Amino acid sequence: MNFKAATANVPFFQLATQTEDDGTRILIKDTFQKNASTFDVWQAQFTLRYIFGK
Repeated sequence: MNFKAATANVPFFQLATQTEDDGTRILIKDTFQKNASTFDVWQAQFTLRYIFGK
């Protein structure tokens, strides 16, 4: 859920949506969505280690 600051004293809330095969956007109905983008299938972690007193 997203919230934006109120304009003219009217709050704005936006719930998560999903896109159907025919292109229509609806509120999320599936608990799992299969996505195949680069960011979904791999990640990397970089660590920097300092050792003091040795």
